[in-house]
Amino acid sequence: MSLLVASGAHAANFGKVDSTLTFYSLVAFGTAEHDSTIPFPVPIAFISVADSVHTSVRVRFPHLGLFGSIEDTISTPTLNTAAHVLAFEAIDPLLQLKFPKTPYAFFVDVIDRASGRVIQRDPHFYPINVGAYSKTRLAFLYPPTAGLGALRLRRRFEPRLLDPITLETNPGWQSQEILDTNGIYSLIFQNPRATEKIYLTLTVRPAPHNLEHLDSAYWESFKNGARVTFGKLGIAINSLGDFQVENVQTRSMFLTGYEFLAKRKDGSLDYVATFLTPEAVVLLIAPLQSDLEASELEYFRAIARSFSLKH
Repeated sequence: MSLLVASGAHAANFGKVDSTLTFYSLVAFGTAEHDSTIPFPVPIAFISVADSVHTSVRVRFPHLGLFGSIEDTISTPTLNTAAHVLAFEAIDPLLQLKFPKTPYAFFVDVIDRASGRVIQRDPHFYPINVGAYSKTRLAFLYPPTAGLGALRLRRRFEPRLLDPITLETNPGWQSQEILDTNGIYSLIFQNPRATEKIYLTLTVRPAPHNLEHLDSAYWESFKNGARVTFGKLGIAINSLGDFQVENVQTRSMFLTGYEFLAKRKDGSLDYVATFLTPEAVVLLIAPLQSDLEASELEYFRAIARSFSLKH
């Protein structure tokens, strides 16, 4: 566990409590690892509460997970250390890292025990030293759960690192989930008996900046960039247009999508769908047969629309 010692406190008045006291003191902030299978940093804050009879605190850790979309709200201390210092540890890891230090902000809410009302809310900003994770690479293998006979079958698939997002894929496909040292996520679906046969790839990388409020000018620029990227490879582009995922709640995260066909040098086609989320860019590529079948294209278009938040 690594800690960054914090100084200073937030003073305020609370009922009959001596105004010279503070609601709490932030003793230290740092990271921990509580899942050996996903060895990435989990934020943890150590807090001393001045008046635990009348007030309590909860800590909100945002920007967790692959998409930076998970916010863990911790109301019950993970542990009570010596001298009445409470440790509040996030549940999910921080996967969007910037080396060697990742800027980070978390929030402390002070709650009046009598009314349950939040009486103070404070942001705290700290850089997290993540140099130790610069060579960390994760890989998970998922065997198929059905045979390959049904070519257009779709079932809900929940890869571990893609949380909180799921999608529908063919249960006859084998899949590999990889998070590399550059923070690039890949999900590769392949034939379990001939792994060189790729059916679908999905990549996720951090967005250049926060896109919570997407404007039309940026979206058009983004789509043009996608077309230029494939065009530089000498690939003809056939735009299919904008689209949205089917699940309405998921649209708050998958802001909008764009899909097109790209011709490879051997004459065969790729179906390409790209999405913007508030903090990540998603790219889906599915190689199609050279003699394009409408049912095959519609199958992959359905997969691109199947992304959904876990309920």
